[in-house]
Amino acid sequence: MTLPVVLVSVVLVAMSIAGTAVALPSIGRDLDASGSPLHWVVAGYNLAFAAMTLVAGSAADRIGRRRVFVAVALVFVAGFLATALSRTIIITDLARIVSGVGGAGLMAAGVGIAIGPTLSGLSRTWKKELEERRRAIEKLEHELTGCIGCGCLSMKACLLLNPDDALRDRGPGPYGSRRPPRPREKIPRQNGLIPDGKEAMFAISLGDDGAELRPLEPWRAEEFLNHMDRGREFIGRFISLPDLVTDLESARSVLRTYADKAAADIGRIYGIWVDGKLVGGVLFRTMDIKHGTAEAGCWLEPSAAGKGLVTRAIRVIIDWAVEERGIHRVEWQAAAGNTASIAVARRIGMTRDGVLRESYPHRGERHDVEVWSVLAPEWRANRQKT
Repeated sequence: MTLPVVLVSVVLVAMSIAGTAVALPSIGRDLDASGSPLHWVVAGYNLAFAAMTLVAGSAADRIGRRRVFVAVALVFVAGFLATALSRTIIITDLARIVSGVGGAGLMAAGVGIAIGPTLSGLSRTWKKELEERRRAIEKLEHELTGCIGCGCLSMKACLLLNPDDALRDRGPGPYGSRRPPRPREKIPRQNGLIPDGKEAMFAISLGDDGAELRPLEPWRAEEFLNHMDRGREFIGRFISLPDLVTDLESARSVLRTYADKAAADIGRIYGIWVDGKLVGGVLFRTMDIKHGTAEAGCWLEPSAAGKGLVTRAIRVIIDWAVEERGIHRVEWQAAAGNTASIAVARRIGMTRDGVLRESYPHRGERHDVEVWSVLAPEWRANRQKT
């Protein structure tokens, strides 16, 4: 019933404009009027309509389209009746202005009522489709992590690969040209951070126990949340990460933040997997390439503690930061009671710089923070010894 009422009101508004212009000579004879007062029968309506359309539309958005529609319909009818019953041109002009205000509201609120549900449905459909596409792009980005940028799309790990590509085993290159093909070469590792041509994804072995270091990307949010749920109390004793990761959206938000940091070259985050299960991670909370400084950190769920996983992982990313990114000083901060984290700093050859007394508020208590660091020359010397 709503739509027919809206359509009738829109038609009446249009007729009120056009019909009055046609009837203007008759109105002048009946009311013995001419000149400006008579022209204001049309002009007053049009000016009021133009001036109030945006106002009525804004009011409909704030108060509600149906409420505004009912109110302006009463105004329009009142002005319409006053015009019909008027015996003087002044009253007629004022009544037409009132009708113009009501007509503007009917048009603005009525159109909103008529097409609002359709636009809302389109918005929900587009939002769902965009969300699906975003997830697909994130997954695609992960699958293409090992791409060397040759442009041939002939990698076994490439999600865009045509499965029937007969030339893929011959390696990258324009094999449709007359130039003879070159033999495929493995992509060399650089400090363990670039996979070779046989690996399906970015993964660095941390030893013979099945442990691997991989980028922890937004598409892994659900796995990240499940991991955090398994070790929430253990991990959260000294760091705030479990308090930030409470549901799927917050997990995705944390990983997106680090994805943005990686894109801006100001931070990184990596996960530690053992036999395909995420059990912990290491990160650069901050990286300042210009000044050559970075702050590293870690976390681990209880089932993976005591196996040296963090020590092995942190060595890989510090080695990369020093040798590939030119970082001169890597800092490590740990709550004074976090003896496991402090042990890692000591084990990888860091020096204790000092204590920031009660500088870290966590779960209602202030903690002293120990600051450890290693400089690039010290790191290289320690690496040569080991």
